[in-house]
Amino acid sequence: MALDLYHLMATAIQQAEDAFSAGEVPVGLEQTSSQKGTKAVIGNKGYARFLKNAKGSVQIDPEAVERDRRFDGKFVLNTSTKIPSDEAAKTYKSLWRVERTFREEKSTLEIRPIFHHRDDTSIGHIVAGFLALRLEVDLQRRLEENNSRSLGRI
Repeated sequence: MALDLYHLMATAIQQAEDAFSAGEVPVGLEQTSSQKGTKAVIGNKGYARFLKNAKGSVQIDPEAVERDRRFDGKFVLNTSTKIPSDEAAKTYKSLWRVERTFREEKSTLEIRPIFHHRDDTSIGHIVAGFLALRLEVDLQRRLEENNSRSLGRI
């Protein structure tokens, strides 16, 4: 039987970032509306929830902006394992490393697709990539433990 667990997370750092972004919403609405017209604002799903129609005109709904601020700094994680919420959040937040590694591997090195003709060479390629990622994660963890930004002596 598969588990379906939800973790409600709240962080002060994310709350500050979300509050800053929420402050930019009215400004963005005004700029987009004045530069591209009201149709551009209404058609934008991100902005549409902050608008109300009043007497044939479109206006910013301050109540909608305030309702949205209730969620500043909060997010929900859906997991299928019984791990503590803080560990689920930490794991989720470190996902960017994996994504960055794959992006860099494809773009920075400018490698073309590699076609393996045998299963053992395909597996070797995957294992080598995984070991490189594991090494980076371990080094980053050690740097964070030592409050250091350089490799120096870990």
